[in-house]
Amino acid sequence: MSLRGAPRARKGRGGVAGPGCLRGVARETPPCRRARRALEVVRRAVHSSSGGLREEEEEEERRRKASRTAGTSGMDRRGTSLESPRSIQRRIARCQTLSEALGLLEAHSTFLDDVHVASLYNRVSDLLRRSNRQESSAEALEHLSELVKLRLSSMNTRSLSTVANACGKLRGRDRAAADAVGVLAHVRGRANASLPDFSCVDLENVLWAHGKLGLRLHPEELDSWYTRLAEDCPVRLSEKSLVSLLYTCQRQRYRPSGAVASVLASEIARLAPAMTPKALANLLSSLAHLRSDEMLEPVKLVTALLSRDLEASTEGGAGGATAMNLRNVANVLWSFAELQFYPQGRVLDCLDCRVLRLLGEGDGGALALNTYLRACHKLARRPNEMLLESSLEVVSEGLRKVAAAEGAAGDMDMLAQTCRLVKSLAMLNFEVPAGYLSSLERCLVLEGLDHVTAHDSLWTFATAGHAAGGEYKSMATVFVEEGAVGLKRGSLCRMLWSITMLGIPLKDSDLPERVLCWVEENSGWTSHSFGLLLWAMREQGREAGEFLLRRAKEHVRVNWDVMTPTEILYSVEVLGGELGAEDAAWLVPALQRARTFVLSSEEEEEGGL
Repeated sequence: MSLRGAPRARKGRGGVAGPGCLRGVARETPPCRRARRALEVVRRAVHSSSGGLREEEEEEERRRKASRTAGTSGMDRRGTSLESPRSIQRRIARCQTLSEALGLLEAHSTFLDDVHVASLYNRVSDLLRRSNRQESSAEALEHLSELVKLRLSSMNTRSLSTVANACGKLRGRDRAAADAVGVLAHVRGRANASLPDFSCVDLENVLWAHGKLGLRLHPEELDSWYTRLAEDCPVRLSEKSLVSLLYTCQRQRYRPSGAVASVLASEIARLAPAMTPKALANLLSSLAHLRSDEMLEPVKLVTALLSRDLEASTEGGAGGATAMNLRNVANVLWSFAELQFYPQGRVLDCLDCRVLRLLGEGDGGALALNTYLRACHKLARRPNEMLLESSLEVVSEGLRKVAAAEGAAGDMDMLAQTCRLVKSLAMLNFEVPAGYLSSLERCLVLEGLDHVTAHDSLWTFATAGHAAGGEYKSMATVFVEEGAVGLKRGSLCRMLWSITMLGIPLKDSDLPERVLCWVEENSGWTSHSFGLLLWAMREQGREAGEFLLRRAKEHVRVNWDVMTPTEILYSVEVLGGELGAEDAAWLVPALQRARTFVLSSEEEEEGGL
């Protein structure tokens, strides 16, 4: 039927039916719809030449499909990912739980590119590090590790750097850490094969990861890597990168060449004034291990900056040092001791006050506190008395945890830390109450001895004059006699001295004679505690020969400034007739160092009377 001559459709109820009607009569298009269609025609005309129409239509189609399948699945029936690469990358960055991150792996594993895989591996490492108790699927983690290994050969240097950064965060994660070692070996090979392709930041991440996992690099590798950094890094390093590179030197026990050290020194001079006290503390810790001539000026600069910040933070002021935790403060004092740097008294008082405040806030543990007290002993300095008394609360808490654990995993670690803390208190001439020593002895008898607890408990009981029970004495004697060959030189010297001080008879009466034979046969066998060994041998009726006495005297003459007060005093006593007027130049300052905190302690007691 022709529509020619048909009447014009009217508005309102009496109009002609629309095109959906069986009669097939068309309805007039409203003006607003005609306008939209006209705009669509114009838009098509504008974009048709550049191909923009096709892209917009495809994007619109993807959005429609995504809206239809939202909340049901990340994949359609044809197995293609419905999310753009950038969207997946954003979701990886926003993951807050392991299950969420591993869920992304399950949903998109086939379509993740190298950047996604590296980012996901890094994110999972962050989440694992943040929470020790977070549940995770071992199977899914293994799947992720295998996927990373498959993609390593095609990754660019930036992705390899991200993977290396993730490996460094997996320290202590059992199977994940074992996989990380293998992954890092591949990254190391790529770095050696194409070193110029790695930027400073990428190479710094690879070095940091090796240090964190305790993987030693060959000195030639370190030379080439640090030389590459020195050539390209001036005025490009960030504060974080500088601290990281020096930390790697510390972990690798590596002393860079003079040219590299000069570059690092100039970077320290440029960046250190703007660093936070926490970053300065980490920097000083690494510098203390380097002991390089090129680093003398940077050491002076960093110590001056730290001293200024510590003074500014006194009495809870606005100084930035208030952001330092107990580990940072302990590392500062330990670095001072390693560098043989004796700061002014008010700086040391600031450190004591900061530690005391942190202990009161519950921010601290036996390990960091012990580091601080050991540093005080190395500096021959007795810290604040209130700090020593507060340390007893940490000891008490440690003993309670050991007693409550009843053989659980990590029990021996807590016992070792507590035992070492008690030893540090005793060495500072602090009178540890007998009840604490008796509780420590009971825990040791129940848990058994290892090389740490045996050494520290023997030294503690001998220094404090604690009358140990028969069961502990028997355990300690057996441990020393059976393990003497495998013990470190200094530990063996101190253990034999402690056993002699406690009056514990050796079941193996030939042990002292064998030890003296080892010393005589090996000209390089020496230790700061060598004098303690000779004193113990003399007390047991075995006099050292003139050759050994001369060796001990020479060692004390050269190393008295890094020996503990106990080692100095007993060495001088056992040397006796070997010392003469010609030795006064080093003997007087050595004895002054040995008696410093002892005299200050006695003066405090006299003042209290």
